[in-house]
Amino acid sequence: MANIGDAFRHSFHYLLFPFVCLSLFLYFLLSHFHLDQWRKRSDKKWNHLLVVSAHPDDESMFFAPSILHFRRKKKNISILCLSTGNYYHLGSQRKLELVNSCNILGIPEKNVKIIDDSCFADDPSRIWNEELVARTILQHIGNINPDVVLTFDQFGITGHNNHISVYSGCRKILQEGRVPNGVTFMTLETTSLLRKYISFLDIPLSITLASNFYIAPLADVICAQRAMVLHWTQLTWYRTLYIIFSRYMLINTVTVLQPPVAENVLR
Repeated sequence: MANIGDAFRHSFHYLLFPFVCLSLFLYFLLSHFHLDQWRKRSDKKWNHLLVVSAHPDDESMFFAPSILHFRRKKKNISILCLSTGNYYHLGSQRKLELVNSCNILGIPEKNVKIIDDSCFADDPSRIWNEELVARTILQHIGNINPDVVLTFDQFGITGHNNHISVYSGCRKILQEGRVPNGVTFMTLETTSLLRKYISFLDIPLSITLASNFYIAPLADVICAQRAMVLHWTQLTWYRTLYIIFSRYMLINTVTVLQPPVAENVLR
């Protein structure tokens, strides 16, 4: 058994270095030459991205690579944040932090909408009413006319109930055929905990498994980190580690949210 263990350790060491080199090579290749376009659905015809988040800081913690991609393409970007992040009674500060963060990300204050409503209380144990979420999103879409809406998937990246509630509202819009004409809904993929914290080492797996992805160049990663630092009320030690190691600071893998297939069609 000892020999098997030694052989495994030697194999691991021999494989780790080439894997790190491959990941770095792919990162610089894809981010520098912009070969990381969302492959199955070109974003060339999209002119306005709406990111729907649950709390101030979601935009820089999770969605920054996509936001900065649209900024580089000189597209219009808007943020709809469904709460003020008032869990620790810091909502007023967090609203200002969101505006400042968006300014770093290239989103003007007039394009930032923050919902301050007790129906959307910042609370990990609170599941928001999906119909209210759906109505709020639809109303904002009607006001600004985006081409594409990007939000959380059914796991909410962190499993936070508020994140999942945003997805549930978007899913309800699709289920009931209420999607405005010309609007595409997309969700940000939730990965395993291990993948979440291996930074650029997740690139080979991301580009293999995902049909649509964006990999941020180094300048965008630094920009995203600067934006996140402006959420100073949230800068705990573990969020500092997140800023350094999380794949979401440099990789977004996204999926087009499809309306469900009718049951009678399946039969």
